[in-house]
Amino acid sequence: MKNDVAFAFLLCLLSLFGCMKDKQEPLTTSCIEAKIEAFKQDPSAAAIIKIEKPGEPLYWFQDVYGDGVEEVVNDLCEFVCITDCECIGDFVFCDETHFNHPMETIWEK
Repeated sequence: MKNDVAFAFLLCLLSLFGCMKDKQEPLTTSCIEAKIEAFKQDPSAAAIIKIEKPGEPLYWFQDVYGDGVEEVVNDLCEFVCITDCECIGDFVFCDETHFNHPMETIWEK
């Protein structure tokens, strides 16, 4: 009888943990997800590269023009820099340290 109770208790415990789902962190913030979806609709969109900068993932939105005026933003959709160092104006240019981290293409046309 004691074994039956212990077995039933163990079975209930296992079923409880079996029904629990792991909470997974979203891959990106809702802001970045919205920005990615909007960028995909842009006719000049070519690719989106995720830069695995420790503590601050960056997203590089590449266009088809190849002129280098491509935006890099952080996970909060905050502008970090642009890739073209030949632009004139009040731009923040990406230095090579932004691109010294592992990169992954997360979308490509």
